[in-house]
Amino acid sequence: MIKKIVLLNLLILIKFIGFSQIEDFKEKFELPNEVAETSGLLFLNGKIITHNDSGDAPNLYELDSLTGNLLRTINISNATNLDWEDITEDETYIYIGDFGNNNGNRTDLKIVRITKADYLNSNSVTADFITFSYEDQTDFSIRTNQHNFDA
Repeated sequence: MIKKIVLLNLLILIKFIGFSQIEDFKEKFELPNEVAETSGLLFLNGKIITHNDSGDAPNLYELDSLTGNLLRTINISNATNLDWEDITEDETYIYIGDFGNNNGNRTDLKIVRITKADYLNSNSVTADFITFSYEDQTDFSIRTNQHNFDA
């Protein structure tokens, strides 16, 4: 009986995985010059939100999802873009992962958190920060791409 249930669940999972694949994806538009090194994408309220990977101002860029045109730039006034890797959301907040760590020597890993209400109502917002570290990282010497402490 257990084997039949496991097999049935496996078949259902395989079917859903097949439906989740994107087929015949075509390039829709080029990103604007302001987004030279996009590193994360979020689809919110019919628009695309993105940011650059590192070295840029702490900005989010809101793009029209049909044309790719830059609609607005939102500055996070109390943040720094050291190495932003990804962006996501929940019902209340937008989260930006400032945890890129190619060299393995960062001691200031964080998640930048802004409220959606602030994002939707202003082009300049302030953030909260969720700081963290890798429990088992004790060596912070530079070892570019030769460590397990990057995200």
